[in-house]
Amino acid sequence: MTDTSKRPAVKRTTRPTYEVVVQRDGKFWHFRTRNLERVFGQTRRLDQVETAFREVVSLVHGVPRDAFDAQIRTELGGELAAIVDAACAERSEAARRMARAQALTEQAVDRLLEAGLSMRDTGELVGVSFQRVAQLSKQRHQSAG
Repeated sequence: MTDTSKRPAVKRTTRPTYEVVVQRDGKFWHFRTRNLERVFGQTRRLDQVETAFREVVSLVHGVPRDAFDAQIRTELGGELAAIVDAACAERSEAARRMARAQALTEQAVDRLLEAGLSMRDTGELVGVSFQRVAQLSKQRHQSAG
């Protein structure tokens, strides 16, 4: 067994994370953070907020742009927030259901082929092309082997 008591302790540093609050006002997205003083700004597009925020922090506080993490939180408010939240929840649920459907399709293909059905008949039964059945069958055999 190796004695590690004489080794210097490894200093672990954590990167600071700043929450960036973004709100729409007219044609601009305004951003600010409660964690740092004098850090605020605006952009025309939402996808530009993080880059602009990093630039402002770098200039105002003299730190490298990649020395911290930024969590962007958009505040839409009211009906807009509700519809966006609902759309995101539905997309998440749809992705979960698609993953489940894919797993069941793969299982059905395996079982039908094991039962001696042709790739064309298997595809017809599960609602995919016979080429897709061949791909799934090949993938299963490669991952098993």
